[in-house]
Amino acid sequence: MDPETAVAEDNETEQEPQIEAEAQSADAPETTDPNKPDYFPQKLWGDGVQYLQEDGSLNHEAMGASLSEAYTQAERRIFMRTEDLREEIANDIRSEVPKGVPEEASGYELNLDPLILPEGFNFEVDENDPLLTTAKDILHQYNVPQAKFNELAEAYIGSSLASVPDYDVEKQKLGEYSDMRCERVNSWCQRHLSEGAYETMSGLAVKSEMIEAVEEIMELAGEPKFMVGEDTGHFQERLTRADIAELQNSQEYRRGDAATLQRVRSAWALLAEREARG
Repeated sequence: MDPETAVAEDNETEQEPQIEAEAQSADAPETTDPNKPDYFPQKLWGDGVQYLQEDGSLNHEAMGASLSEAYTQAERRIFMRTEDLREEIANDIRSEVPKGVPEEASGYELNLDPLILPEGFNFEVDENDPLLTTAKDILHQYNVPQAKFNELAEAYIGSSLASVPDYDVEKQKLGEYSDMRCERVNSWCQRHLSEGAYETMSGLAVKSEMIEAVEEIMELAGEPKFMVGEDTGHFQERLTRADIAELQNSQEYRRGDAATLQRVRSAWALLAEREARG
């Protein structure tokens, strides 16, 4: 071996303990305790009380035991299997989870303040809603406590409720006989739609535009236009022969308006059905 190389290696070997000592010294906070030996790690020394005997001298046996325990723990971690180490780290993280965070994402409960819901408004939570389950997973990942989950849920629901139409305002748009019109539309849908379709319609928020749209569909199906008789106070429930004939004399019918043609065809069909039933 080259003499110069051997000398260089010896110097490196001699420097390794010194480098380690300097690294430990840099990591450890400075101490002014005169009783702590320079070679003893600061993180093990603490306030040093446990290493001092009654006469103030160092308890070398206690210091040795502390160093031995620290070495044993370090050695155990070095040779610990990856799975065990991962589990230990996970347990350490779980032990630091803030108070109020459920153990699992599914543990979040939607506890709403009843005051945020309008009077008579029934709100049911679908626990299988993908949006809700995703929100729970993300919040749990970041250790969001139950109380904050409630705040976020109430903010979301409050925002959704803001887009729900005001029933009283929508009734005003429909005019004086709004209740009659809504009842008529509901009755017609119940008679002519499938159970599933009717449930869907019933679950929609009532808007004046929706009522008017269904009334147009009803007219296309042969039902009369909503009109209230001044003498009876009730809306006209069916088209007579005279009403159908009047429709056929209209400009819309003569120019071939598709909606008017459909109304006339449907009206004749309903009239024939009523007359056949007697």
